[in-house]
Amino acid sequence: MKTITIPFILSIAILAVGMGFAYAHFANLDAQVILHFDASLGPDYVGDAQDVFLIILSGMGIALINFLLARALRDREQFLPTVLSISSIFISSLILIATFVIISNNWYTIPINEWVLMQRIVLMKSGKYSYY
Repeated sequence: MKTITIPFILSIAILAVGMGFAYAHFANLDAQVILHFDASLGPDYVGDAQDVFLIILSGMGIALINFLLARALRDREQFLPTVLSISSIFISSLILIATFVIISNNWYTIPINEWVLMQRIVLMKSGKYSYY
């Protein structure tokens, strides 16, 4: 029982970390955010900031379905529940990476405090900071 429960708890914890970062960056943002960035075409999928939360919630749904399937199958065999638990960790890790990529692609839409903004303006005027 513990061998399949612990990976699912880890999977939910990974997604909770992603939810925390997404909430910290997109909670009060009403602007459109870039959800997918293609290297040759640029941003090709734009959506609301709330779509980032839906991505994470879908990952939690996948982890929950995998957990329920693993519990239903644990009496018959041990291999498939193990595969489901490991795949949940893998999927949760990929969703966490995708959340970090979305945050990094949208750094300019994230509200920053005035002190940081003033420091950037001072550095830009002095030539020590640029966006390129």
